[in-house]
Amino acid sequence: MPINRIEALVLKRKRFIFEASLVLSVIAPTLFSIFFIPLFSPAFYFNTFFSSASLLLLLYNRTTRYTHLLRTAQLFVFLAYIHFTATVILNVEDTFAGVWYLFLVLMVFLVLENRAGFFYSALVVATLILIEQLGLIPTLSPNLVSVLIAVVIITTLGTFINNTIRANEAILNDENRLLESRVQERTQELDHTLTHENVTGLPNRHALLRYLDRHEAVALAIIDIRHFSHINDTFSHDTGDAILREVARRLGAYVSQGMTLFRLDSDRFALVYTQWDAQNHKTALEKLQADFEANPIDIEMAGVTQAFGVSLLIAMSFEPKGLLLDTAGLVLKHAKRTHQNFVVYDKAYDLEGKTIRAMNNLKLIKRAIDEDDIVPVFQKILHQEHNYYEALVRLRRGAELLSPALFLDDAKKTPYYHQITRIMIEKSMDYFRTSNAKFSINLSFQDIAHPEMEHFIIDRLKHFSQPQNVVFEMLESENIEVPTIITRFNARIKEYGASLAIDDFGSGYSNFHYLADLEPDILKIDGSIIKHIAIDTRYALIAKTIVQFAHDQHMMVVGEFVHNQATFDTAQSLGIDAFQGYHIAKPELEVER
Repeated sequence: MPINRIEALVLKRKRFIFEASLVLSVIAPTLFSIFFIPLFSPAFYFNTFFSSASLLLLLYNRTTRYTHLLRTAQLFVFLAYIHFTATVILNVEDTFAGVWYLFLVLMVFLVLENRAGFFYSALVVATLILIEQLGLIPTLSPNLVSVLIAVVIITTLGTFINNTIRANEAILNDENRLLESRVQERTQELDHTLTHENVTGLPNRHALLRYLDRHEAVALAIIDIRHFSHINDTFSHDTGDAILREVARRLGAYVSQGMTLFRLDSDRFALVYTQWDAQNHKTALEKLQADFEANPIDIEMAGVTQAFGVSLLIAMSFEPKGLLLDTAGLVLKHAKRTHQNFVVYDKAYDLEGKTIRAMNNLKLIKRAIDEDDIVPVFQKILHQEHNYYEALVRLRRGAELLSPALFLDDAKKTPYYHQITRIMIEKSMDYFRTSNAKFSINLSFQDIAHPEMEHFIIDRLKHFSQPQNVVFEMLESENIEVPTIITRFNARIKEYGASLAIDDFGSGYSNFHYLADLEPDILKIDGSIIKHIAIDTRYALIAKTIVQFAHDQHMMVVGEFVHNQATFDTAQSLGIDAFQGYHIAKPELEVER
């Protein structure tokens, strides 16, 4: 149960009184020693040592709260009290003299505490006086008296110490309860901050994801405020916040049993249904839209009330169950693209298929990376002077090797893409480490524009035994209109003897001016040109023009998609230097090195 502020103050006061009384009880015998016991006498040292030691233990116990330290401190302070009383007040030199039974008074008081201690200690004093006056004090041998007194002292001290420790533990328990209460309150505050946004006070996207994970939702509607950014840009964010709060209030009034409202982001809300009545709920949402359009939101600005018309766009999703939010988001994009105000998910949009395919691909890619199933295959490029291969990425799924066409586009939208590039570079270099064969690795502009990836590539070149055999291929379509980054990368790899190739040349804009600026070492003519050169003289003329330009710029030319003998013969006649395609060789996991 949480502790309130009054209880906390009372607990604090208890702790102060408890610790102050302990410290005073420890300091007292030291002060008495200074005034009543000859300085530097054995008695002085005895008393000062035990009282000082008990004070240090108590101070240390203040931070650690170890009960055995408190027990030791109390024992020391009792020894100091007893010794002081015996040597100063009663003037007894024998530590176990019979008169020590008078300490029963003090011990009774300390054990029982408060009123009971005072009453019973007074009763003991009166009894002792009565016994003395009547001459009833027995004559006991010193040894027996010593034993009895020792038993009484030990028993009394144990009882007192146990009572003191229990009191201390009770305070500690209360303090722990207070601490737990504060931690609980702070945790609740932090959780609320994490799961609620501060403009409308509604649960946020984080809370929505948690809710969908813990509840069986059957439908989800994303409610978008049309042209909300225009309000923020034209007026102010304060005005936009005021409109958001009013929209949240009106939507909250609409919410009924089986519905939960969330704010997704700047201008979007999400309404989650755990129960769905198709006819009634859809009609209610359409009425909600109509009410917003018919009733503008009034906002006071500089003393003048301004009416803002608010139009809602609603996108509904019912399946698949685990992708309600993602599917609703795709439906919302479809609604904006087709200029509709209310769109319900339809399988005809193929949103589910696209979403599932993308998510399954990401799971497949992650698993392949984790299980070392990203592998290179090598396709021979026929060249008269040396062995030459292109490393092509594949994803191994069981006995099957998946083409990059099935997963690479999805990977490019995630950090997994750079991991795949790293794996291909490492495995290709490891494969050809002891070979004299030339081999090429495909890169994207996304790779070389990424500082960490560029550093990784250069570092691998530094430590590769034959960097002059490495060729990095870039697609012609990959931002060739931004040549500065590519030119810089080309200059860096040339420091180690590596080469740059432009792949698929002829598939895009084919800007010869930029090509001359990039100064690649190798030019690969795209298969869309090569496959027609044997049957269409126009394509043969295009290929011949590219070859002449490349040779003038001292570039080697590779013809891709050489799929039959006629194409191979024509490519040779056009002056192409090297040939790649299924007529030459298929990609293989193992090749001649």
